[in-house]
Amino acid sequence: MVTAFETVYFWPDLLQSFREVHRVLKPGGMFLICNECGGDNEKDEKWTEKIDGMGLKDHPNIKSKCGKDVYCFFFTGLFYAVMGHPGPRRKKFLAKISGRTLEEAERILYGRATWKSWRDQDYYLIGKKTDYSLFTKTDMHLWYGIKGSVDKKLSKNLGALKASGYPFAVKIFTDLGHGGLAGEHPEQFVREVSATHEKSLAGKSEEK
Repeated sequence: MVTAFETVYFWPDLLQSFREVHRVLKPGGMFLICNECGGDNEKDEKWTEKIDGMGLKDHPNIKSKCGKDVYCFFFTGLFYAVMGHPGPRRKKFLAKISGRTLEEAERILYGRATWKSWRDQDYYLIGKKTDYSLFTKTDMHLWYGIKGSVDKKLSKNLGALKASGYPFAVKIFTDLGHGGLAGEHPEQFVREVSATHEKSLAGKSEEK
């Protein structure tokens, strides 16, 4: 299995990247792409129900429509004000906390995201709780860049998660920011995926 969790939109050459994924997959293997839903389509809510448990954080359990509206106005509004359609000053700030140059940050900022897509996404996530049970059902490999200050803080949870008994492998890159491996170093990303796939196959052969 090859997974791409919120990274595929960083890949500079989709066709070539897909060719590489196909090359490393064994016959009958699976390629899983997981991205955020924008909430612009009514069918999006169906998928949030089907894949419940893949959230990265616990979201508040708000029942009333009024409460949800207030939450999204303030919580989502804060993030949108900082990251949505950022100007020159905010771009510099976001580049700094994500461990990127201005040119690199330009690629990952949400300059085209609408307020509706941000608001709808958070609205549909209300009440969702973190559940990493999928980790026990497949080989899970994480590549994590911690060059940015925010990513450094988030990465601290990985050790605690692994200590809890969830079976996954993680490789930390101190010189890369969020999404930087696939987005800025595609050749290295392909090598990492290939090596991981071979290790996974070797492990399954030993089990047999």
